[in-house]
Formats: sequence, structure tokens, C-alpha cells
Amino acid sequence: MKGYPEPVVSGGVAKVRDTIISFDDIRLDRVLGSGANGFVFGGEDLLLKRRVAVKIWPPRLDRPGKDRAIQALAEAQKLAQLKSDNIVTIYRAGWLDTSWIYIVMEYVDAVPLTDEVRAEYGGAGGFALRCGFWSNVYFGLDAAEREGVYHGDLHGGNVLVRPFHAKIIDFGTSALAGKSHSLRRHARMVNEFAKWLLPELTEYIAPLDIRKLSQPKFATFLVGEWVDTCRDLQTLEKEISALNEKDLAWRLTRLAKNYSTNLADLNGPIAMWLGNSGVSR
Repeated sequence: MKGYPEPVVSGGVAKVRDTIISFDDIRLDRVLGSGANGFVFGGEDLLLKRRVAVKIWPPRLDRPGKDRAIQALAEAQKLAQLKSDNIVTIYRAGWLDTSWIYIVMEYVDAVPLTDEVRAEYGGAGGFALRCGFWSNVYFGLDAAEREGVYHGDLHGGNVLVRPFHAKIIDFGTSALAGKSHSLRRHARMVNEFAKWLLPELTEYIAPLDIRKLSQPKFATFLVGEWVDTCRDLQTLEKEISALNEKDLAWRLTRLAKNYSTNLADLNGPIAMWLGNSGVSR
């Protein structure tokens, strides 16, 4: 966070600037990360004997006067309603003696899906695994959106991954769900995340123009359709030489039926891909 030095953890407690963070039932032992809104520590729940993560929201020094406690509490309350294997689980929340909000959440033994980690799953061999990560993120976003919670800050640092699984963390702007600018930010970042995670997709059809969406709350669904369409086109490209004209027509008809909705028509992009590929209907 701007204006704060890196927190120090020692003897089961943390020090953030000149403030001591301690719990009777949690022994803090490391700094897991930090961002624009707060710090996350790792520790052990001494009563339940399990690893936990603890997030705190110190005041934003670059935005004095803003009531961070209300925003943080609203975020914690929203996240507590979400139940998905693809979203980190919230155990409890409370107030520190400093009047800062904290939440205790599931500890995930994984790493952020940063540029470096994504590169480890790069190349043709890693495409299927990255599509699996996307599917995890999609199901997590869908579960949140059904409760009216929109991420608004989706990037590689807010997705934790281990082999064959991903979890979303830190719904940084969930307290603003329902506002037009929040929905549009959410829509744009979901689209950008998919392009970043799966750059191969743009080799098949261009992503939808999120800026023109009349209903940005459906952005995750539409980006999912784009990903699925491109993935099917990639499979078709590999098999096209073995298909006769009748089989090819059937496959293309099925594609058009599956991925044309009232919100977006992908027949045009599919037809463009066919033309670029030198294939006719």
C-alpha cells in the first residue's frame, strides 16, 4: 500500500508501520501479500489447528478522509455470502483495536497466477491447462454474480493457482456492486483477463467489444462464449483435413447454434475465421 513500509511479522504478531496487529487465537507468521487496499498475513488458528490467511484494511494514506471501515465491512459481508470451490472461503470478520477491519479466510497453498507463472504453462501443451484455470475463474465469477457481487479487479495477482485448480481472491470493488461504472469496469477486466491468460484465442476470432455491451452484467457469460468458440475452432482446425463436406457443415452448424445468443452473434466472427482459413461452408 502507498505510504506504508513492508509489514514485519515476529513472535506471532505483525507490525504495520507503527501499529501492532495481534490476535488471541491466531499466531501470525508471514506476509502473504499486499495491494492497494490492504495486507494479507499467513498464520495458524491455534484453536482449530489449521492454516488461515488474515487480511486487514489500514487507512489509505493517499486518500485521507475516506471511510475505509465501511467499505471493508461491506466487502467482507458480500464475500461471506459466496459459496464456491473457486472463491476463497471467509471464516469470520471483526474490528481491531485500531478500528481497522480484518477478515480471517481460507489459506490456499498456491501461487498467484502472475506473468511468470502463466509463462510456465505456456505453449501448445499448456493451453488446455490454462483453459482449465479460465473455467475455474468463470465458475467463481458466475457464482459471485448470482449474488450481485462483481470483482472489478480481476488480474493474475488476484487468482491463486496450483496444478489443475484456481481460486479467486480479493474482490476489491465488491462493495460497489450494482453501480454502472463498477459493472463496466468488471466487464472490461474479465475480458482483458481472458486475453492475457489465453493469448492464442485472438488467432481465431477477436474478442467482443465490451465497450458496446448494453448489459455489462452479462460480460462473464459472453467472454465465456468467446473462449469456448475459439477453443472449438482450434479443435476443428486440427481435424478439418479429415472431414468431408457434410461433416464440416454439421460441425459449423453446431458451432453457430451453440454460440449465438440474444446478446451477441458469433456467426460473423466464425465466418471470418473460415474465410481466413481458406475454408468455405
